[in-house]
Amino acid sequence: MSVADVSRSVNQGESRREWSSDDGDSPGVAPERAALAALISSDTDSATEALNGILEGTDGSLAAGLISQGLGGLWYERLSHVDLDDETPSSLLADLKRHRLELAGLCLAQSRAVRKLRALFDGNDIAHAVFKGAHIRELVYDEPALRPATDLDVLVKYDERRWAIALLQEAGFSLRADKRNASHEVTLAKDGIYIDLHWDLMRPGRTRAPLAERFLATRRDFGSHWGPDEHATLFLMLVHPVITKYLTTPHASLVRVLDLFWWLERMPVDWDAVLDWLDRAGLRAAAWLSLEWAGRFGELPVPGDFRRAVAPGRLRQRYLRYWLDHNLPTRLLQRQWLVQLGFTLPVHDRASDAWRVVRQARRARRGAAQELAGLVSKDGA
Repeated sequence: MSVADVSRSVNQGESRREWSSDDGDSPGVAPERAALAALISSDTDSATEALNGILEGTDGSLAAGLISQGLGGLWYERLSHVDLDDETPSSLLADLKRHRLELAGLCLAQSRAVRKLRALFDGNDIAHAVFKGAHIRELVYDEPALRPATDLDVLVKYDERRWAIALLQEAGFSLRADKRNASHEVTLAKDGIYIDLHWDLMRPGRTRAPLAERFLATRRDFGSHWGPDEHATLFLMLVHPVITKYLTTPHASLVRVLDLFWWLERMPVDWDAVLDWLDRAGLRAAAWLSLEWAGRFGELPVPGDFRRAVAPGRLRQRYLRYWLDHNLPTRLLQRQWLVQLGFTLPVHDRASDAWRVVRQARRARRGAAQELAGLVSKDGA
């Protein structure tokens, strides 16, 4: 679908609410999705026309929608360099400018925190890697501050998790542990900086084998931080939004789709290496689904051989496309168990993979309280 097509789809709606990205029954696409397509487009004239079309008839909620999807700062920069209609709401520009300044301040504070964390962990021989948004933006965004990261995702080894937590607590961070996530991560906070400390990439059982150790073994020094290499990063970009954010829901902010487009345009890709990661995880179909979703916003530079390699069978393709076409992850989000059962389990490549997820989830629930107690205990007992 072209930028103009996306924009027209938005403007055919009878009201702003009809196209809300939070509305699971929406028959079209939200203005925020049209805004994403405009950012992706390399055709400046087409993008400018689309931007004007998106703005036409929208109300004051557009700025909030763009900000919630991680596009606010990027859109402000784009609006600053194109010719817009005189009817462009001044409040929209003011809201986006304010957000842009807030992003700059947060990014500066997070960058300082990353440097301090590196010094702390390197000084104590704790292998670690900054990953996801705070890592991606440093590699593919000309102005990293335009790509928001609400927290800093940091991976450590399972056996070093308690030590890492203790060091951060000594540095003034407070532990915020939740038994629902205690199997693989905790949050630590200090002065508006949030660190999500992980010792697995996803909940236990979501991959055929734990991948954190290999993630750390192949990490690279990017100067400002340690991070996963290009292949591991792309692997996670393809599977993480499907498994943990349900891909099309408001939780899966659209900036993640932009990450993928810009990564593929600007970073070298060894597709065989990415495929190896997917096989280790048993999540080829998840990668296919991410490409299917992102492809609705523009043309992705992905080789046909790779697409065919990750594609599930035809019946499963039709089934998963139905979920995308009707935005079922958002419609059913209040019944999360249905999304997990009907959407995320089918992206595992084998029935044995899906069964492993179910078994491990039961085991994690039974041991959640004990795991949490061990994390919050000073002696780790």
